Amino acid sequence: MGMIEIFEEGISLARETHTPILFHVEELTQPQGHSTSGSHERYKSTERLDWEREWDAFKKMKTWILDNSLADESELEKIEFEARKIVKESRDSAWKEYILPIKEQITRTIEIINQFIIEFPDKIKELKSISASLSGLREPLRKNVLKSLHKAMMIVGEENAIVAKSYYNSLLEENIHIYDSNLYDKGPKSALNVQTTAPVITDVSPIINGYEILNHYFDQLFEKNPKVFAFGEDLGKIGGVNQGFVGLQKNTARIGFSIPASES
Repeated sequence: MGMIEIFEEGISLARETHTPILFHVEELTQPQGHSTSGSHERYKSTERLDWEREWDAFKKMKTWILDNSLADESELEKIEFEARKIVKESRDSAWKEYILPIKEQITRTIEIINQFIIEFPDKIKELKSISASLSGLREPLRKNVLKSLHKAMMIVGEENAIVAKSYYNSLLEENIHIYDSNLYDKGPKSALNVQTTAPVITDVSPIINGYEILNHYFDQLFEKNPKVFAFGEDLGKIGGVNQGFVGLQKNTARIGFSIPASES
């Protein structure tokens, strides 16, 4: 039975019985690492990487489409061209929307620093250095603007930087709204409404790493609740980016299922 038929059967069963379906795929390519910024070259062999390139899902999908005469080469090339165009335009549009407000902040900040240079000629070297560093950033962040403003104010003295201080505070308020708002559910089911049990720390309490606490938690969770099931990249030998599952492959008896030792 082919994979398409297997998926069709599983999906049909899930719809008919309203129960979850788990597909066990023994081999699967991984085009990227743990994230788009991760590198799987550091933990995969050359042979494994070659195999993944050979069995790349996009290449195999294209071959399957051509073999089954669902489209010809020219149609697929057109689809690929249009898809790349849409992605590039979307990327450029998103970047422009992100970077333009920051560039406006940089322009305003440099104007303020230039005014400082006029008012405090004895500080010209330090102020020009800050201005040059800020304007020279290829991919500036909002924090770069704040840091530059703060440095300039410290050089001339906050009492002499009323306009700069006002602009600095306005940027802080803006950033709070952008980054610190709506981080949690503000309704009655908010996690902040959950009653917590404070830890009891004494002089004899051991000092351990955070990931070891996570390890201990998962050990107890798997032992006490047989309904808990974990799967994914974090079960590999590295144990996830925070090492919450580190060492799991060495001792799988405690959780009632095994993980292939070849997983990485």
